[in-house]
Amino acid sequence: MSTPFHQTTRALNSERLTVRNGLLAALVVLCVLWVWWFCAGSVPVYRQAEARVITVADPYPVTPNRAGRVVAHGLRLNRRVKQGEVLLQLDPYPVQKALEQAGADVALHRDGHRQMTAALARHEKLARADLEHADLRLNQIALAIEEQALALAALEDKHKRYKSLQQRGEIAELDFLEIEKDVEQARRRAEQLTIDRRLLVSERAQLATKAADQRGDLERRRDQAARDLRTAQSEQERLEHELAQYSVRAPVDGVLADVRPLQIDAYVAEGSEWAVLLAEETTMVRAAFDPAAAIGHLKAGDTAEMRLDGFPWIQHGTLSLVVREVAGEWRNGRVRVDFDVVTVPAAIPLQHGLPGTVVVTGERVTPLQMLLRAVGGRQAPVEAGSRP
Repeated sequence: MSTPFHQTTRALNSERLTVRNGLLAALVVLCVLWVWWFCAGSVPVYRQAEARVITVADPYPVTPNRAGRVVAHGLRLNRRVKQGEVLLQLDPYPVQKALEQAGADVALHRDGHRQMTAALARHEKLARADLEHADLRLNQIALAIEEQALALAALEDKHKRYKSLQQRGEIAELDFLEIEKDVEQARRRAEQLTIDRRLLVSERAQLATKAADQRGDLERRRDQAARDLRTAQSEQERLEHELAQYSVRAPVDGVLADVRPLQIDAYVAEGSEWAVLLAEETTMVRAAFDPAAAIGHLKAGDTAEMRLDGFPWIQHGTLSLVVREVAGEWRNGRVRVDFDVVTVPAAIPLQHGLPGTVVVTGERVTPLQMLLRAVGGRQAPVEAGSRP
């Protein structure tokens, strides 16, 4: 028997079922998304360690590279010097004289090389002119041979005609003999031109051979002059380097310390230390990491930040850092990692010794990998302790 609110009750039950199915579907979707994120998502791995701000001043010993007599020096305690400034000058007289001689040798060989190059150029120009002149004479005699051949052919044709006329008695014997004489002279002229042409060809070949021999000799002399010039330049560069060894210059800007008394004209030995140059202080951050968290995970160029203990980071901000160097060995169970300071908040007076915590942003991994690492880290001590 149906109740008075049968249809209303059925509608409410149907609505509750729809809501329940929708919630269940949403829950399934959320679970799927969470599993996908857990297995394939990417989250950064942060590694942190205690650290402090330090200032580093690298020492550079002031030592001469050669033994010699002191002619000048600027070694005074607490004196500030610039990079490249001469701190100690030894007497370079022997090397300086040799360098002057080497400079004169370089100038001499350079002038010789220039002269040989110019002589070779002049020879090439003259040889080319001589060959062109010989070719012109060959062309002229070739034209003369051609003209003589035409003239000889005309005379021979005339000789044939006069011969037939002479046989018939139509011309005088004297006229025929004169034609024969002209033909013979034309033939001798053609033969002489041919001989002259052969002589000119031979002369041109000899001229080309002689020019090639002279060019080869000049090229060898020029190349020898170039080798001599390079040798002299190498010797000059060696002596310039040797001369520089008699001057001790500041490798960096800094302040002189531990200065020993030194008199002008005093003799100093090679490698003896007369002062220490302290470079300008460099501010950096040094942290001590657990070896398992640093070695193989941190590398130069990784970004990081430092939260100073005495300056709450929410109020004052953090120092922006970049990994400079990761030590390959550890001491007292920790690995040293040095950082370069990139930016400093204006509210923080950066000083030597400020403590804090460094947080390095390392590689990105999935949450599943992070879980497996955590489980592996807890199981490793247990397995190590259970071994017999």
